[in-house]
Amino acid sequence: MSRLRSAFVVLGLLLGSNAVAFQQDELDEDIFDEDDEEDDDIERIDEDDTLEGVEPEGDEDWIDDLGVDGEGPVDPEELDIDDEFDEDTDVQVSGPGQDNARTYREQLEKVEDMSPDEESLAWERYLKKYYNTVFRSRVEARIDELSKELYEGRIENETTRFVDAGKSELKFAQPMHLESIDPRSRLRAGFELGFPNYFNILLGGEYQIRREWSGTLGVRYRYTGWNVEAGTRYALIKSSRTRTLLTAIGDVHLNMNPMHLGLRPQLGFGQRFGDSEGLYVDAQLQAGSDLLLLTRDDGDTVMSPRIIGGLNVTVVPNKTVRAYFETSTYMKGMFDDTVPSFFRFNLVTFGIKFVQRKTATKDRSEVGIGASAPYSSYYWGYHYGAVMADYNFFVDG
Repeated sequence: MSRLRSAFVVLGLLLGSNAVAFQQDELDEDIFDEDDEEDDDIERIDEDDTLEGVEPEGDEDWIDDLGVDGEGPVDPEELDIDDEFDEDTDVQVSGPGQDNARTYREQLEKVEDMSPDEESLAWERYLKKYYNTVFRSRVEARIDELSKELYEGRIENETTRFVDAGKSELKFAQPMHLESIDPRSRLRAGFELGFPNYFNILLGGEYQIRREWSGTLGVRYRYTGWNVEAGTRYALIKSSRTRTLLTAIGDVHLNMNPMHLGLRPQLGFGQRFGDSEGLYVDAQLQAGSDLLLLTRDDGDTVMSPRIIGGLNVTVVPNKTVRAYFETSTYMKGMFDDTVPSFFRFNLVTFGIKFVQRKTATKDRSEVGIGASAPYSSYYWGYHYGAVMADYNFFVDG
């Protein structure tokens, strides 16, 4: 009996130990299974780095990697316009119809000196080109302000004359032998050296009294000798919209040796072809007379009229370089039947000019060089060919 009891005790101990071992195995399996599931989750998160709503940390590093407009790394400080534009300086990768802070700043500089109607048109073109601009709210607000100015009559009262409403400066091409037909404040110095012994010096200035009106004063050597000159320019038409000039020129000059007075009334017409921001051509035509009041040997004063004028075509491929072609006319006795042929000395001139800019929209100075030669002359022959240069400093920009 005792042996049977001992056998049952041994059997119970064996069964108990197996149960404990079985439970321990299940516990270990549960722990390992949970670890495997956590590892799987970690791997899934590491592999899927494009989850929606997950943004990379460190905005500046992200901007540096992307760049702006595909131009590579960008210094975030360059993206600031100023404090009032802080809400609009979020950087976006350039796409169709998008702009950036730099493009917007350049546009602000371009429209700085424009009249309200021209500025409004410029902003409308900007929205058409950059239809996904981040500055749309500001541009539309500015267009609304300009519209109010136009329709509420707050433009300066200059539309009563035969002049378009556009009041920005044309900055029309400056000729060499001909007169300037675009009233601007400037200083000019130049010389002309002709073969065999012709020498001309020019010193003068022009002051813009109003946008379309200016006065001139200077000294120069003309075919008749040294002259002290004064005059005025009045633009009957000076339209930035149609890019047209029609200018009346009234000059008076005093010839020093022999001393006599002369009047030089002229009319000049100019037209710009092409886009002022790209390639364009300035063409101008001038015609008038130099009325010399000469004293004869008997003491009588007679008028000796000479026909003057010419044509200038200036090609502007960019904002720095200009190429020009010009003709100038100086003739006498064209309609006098008492002489066999009229006196004349007509020149053709060509050359280039270089413009130095103060800002993106304002000129500082212009240097021109060229050569000229007579293409038609009779009796008058002041030279057989000449080289010349001039310098214009623009006071108004």
